[in-house]
Amino acid sequence: MTSLLGVLVKFMGGLFAYTGDINTMFYQVWVPEHQRDYIRFFWWENSFDKEPKEWRMAVHLLGACSSPSIANFALKQTLSDFGNGFSEGAWDTVANDFYVDDCLRAEDREDALLVNLLEVKELCKKGGFTLTKFSSPCVEVMSPIPREWYGRGTSRLIDG
Repeated sequence: MTSLLGVLVKFMGGLFAYTGDINTMFYQVWVPEHQRDYIRFFWWENSFDKEPKEWRMAVHLLGACSSPSIANFALKQTLSDFGNGFSEGAWDTVANDFYVDDCLRAEDREDALLVNLLEVKELCKKGGFTLTKFSSPCVEVMSPIPREWYGRGTSRLIDG
């Protein structure tokens, strides 16, 4: 997994930046049928007086120690499987600018940043990941993208 310090230091290296988040990342990564016994849990229906039901997860869950590493592996596999045809900047972003489900990218030009954002979103989509919740202080980067892609509070920043 990419180190948090490495991502943050690289993020501070450009004049213009954006952040994004992969929506419900762990739930996008399926657990193979033969491995689901390893992620079992008990659930009580409406009362602790009844016997609990045993369930097996079909996707990775938030809170499991292994989930961040497995989700990161799936993201890197997306790059390997679908990265051909994407720019070097998109490759670099997926390989080095994610910390678990958070993307932090910086560039020296606003136009390059917007192109990167759109390419990385498309590359993630090919792997089944929805990159969203974008935020940037750069109006030129945020204005062309749909408002539903914005992170919380970004509209006020851009409009204000």
